[in-house]
Amino acid sequence: MGMALPHGATGIEIGDLVVQVGSDKVIVFSKTAGDHYTLQAGSRSGIIDVHRTWRDEQGVTHHETLFALPRERIMEILAAFAAAPRELVGLLRRLRVGWLARNLITIVYGLDPATDDEIAAVTRRQKRRLVADELGWQTKILVPEFLDQVYEFPDGCFSLFVGKRRVGLGFKITDHRGVVHLRWLRLRDLRRLAAGWEARLLTVAKRYAIPPEEYQHHDVLRPCDVPES
Repeated sequence: MGMALPHGATGIEIGDLVVQVGSDKVIVFSKTAGDHYTLQAGSRSGIIDVHRTWRDEQGVTHHETLFALPRERIMEILAAFAAAPRELVGLLRRLRVGWLARNLITIVYGLDPATDDEIAAVTRRQKRRLVADELGWQTKILVPEFLDQVYEFPDGCFSLFVGKRRVGLGFKITDHRGVVHLRWLRLRDLRRLAAGWEARLLTVAKRYAIPPEEYQHHDVLRPCDVPES
């Protein structure tokens, strides 16, 4: 499960939220809360699980398994999303500069870094965690004076705004002939698609999940509110 983060960081810190990445797990917690949530990949146990960990007033550590799935079922879940890339591409619309002007839509470049180099340019390492470099981020944000300057942007993603409201994500793509193509995704469509994916994921995950009444048969799983031994 381990993934490489810029600057050799092993976690991400966004305000009060911390995401810590390990070789076989991801831990998510709030710096002001007393509990944390762990996604365990189960490379040894063969079981993927999500569990909550906390300490009670007596200092006793508790674990509670929230979800568990045999690793061999991952392929069935992935199969349910085989059409996801096609569904996402199906939302792409052709983007015209004239249409942007008529609808008073502005372009903001650099707001959402996507590539490793872009992320590295707007972050820094602090206590082994990746944090935003706000000054560096601000210097990377560009609002072009003229809309057709979008053709001068590097290939990649940019944001579309109506006033202060973000309405979409734009993409500049240069093909092998050097021809520039502009496309965009409406955020409303993207949210609707994401909601459908979430519902599909929950349905499939429940189908293959290990029932809570069977947790007692697996050493790595803990029924509700079982103290750490």
